[in-house]
Amino acid sequence: MTTKKKAAHTPGPWNGARSSGGQGIIISEKYGENVGVCYNEDDRHLIAAAPDLLAVLKEALENNDDAWKNRARAAIAKAEGREG
Repeated sequence: MTTKKKAAHTPGPWNGARSSGGQGIIISEKYGENVGVCYNEDDRHLIAAAPDLLAVLKEALENNDDAWKNRARAAIAKAEGREG
C-alpha cells in the first residue's frame, strides 16, 4: 500500500527580492528568512509564486466551482511579476 507524502517545504507566501550581483532571493513572509536563491533575478517572481500556484492547482482539482479563478489569476500575476 502506498501512502501519500505531504510536501515538506517552507510554507508560503514567499516574496522575491533583488540581491547584489544580479541574483534574486526568495524570502518567506511567515518566517522572514531566505528560502532560496535564483541566479537570474528575472526568475524570482516565478519561484516566489510557487506556493501560491501549488495551492491554486490543488484547489482547482478539488472544486468544481469558479471561485478559485480569481486566486488563480492572482497567482499567475505574481509569477509574472505583475502583482499589486
